[in-house]
Amino acid sequence: TAVVQAFLGVLPIRDDPGPGVEVRFVYPKSPADAAGVKAGDRITKFGPGAPLPIQNRAALMAALQRVTPGTEVKVEVKRKDGGKVETVTTKLTPVPDDVPEKLPLPSS
Repeated sequence: TAVVQAFLGVLPIRDDPGPGVEVRFVYPKSPADAAGVKAGDRITKFGPGAPLPIQNRAALMAALQRVTPGTEVKVEVKRKDGGKVETVTTKLTPVPDDVPEKLPLPSS
């Protein structure tokens, strides 16, 4: 049986020194989008129940692998604009079949 991956809907910046994970892209209509996570925000904590500190991209991926679609999670984000820290709640979905392989290039 295939393991169904839980989907938050963010693409992290690859070479991010951390701590936390800077969001490079948010998939439209994803759980992250529904929660109001924006590109440029930094995810600092994540998890069901009390969110746990996220040090880097690998930690976020590992945390996502521990939860199943349909799980309600809390995501603590430090906003790009103003640096305000907010905790948002969203329900994870299964990874959609139509997640694009290639991302739109950032507009210049």
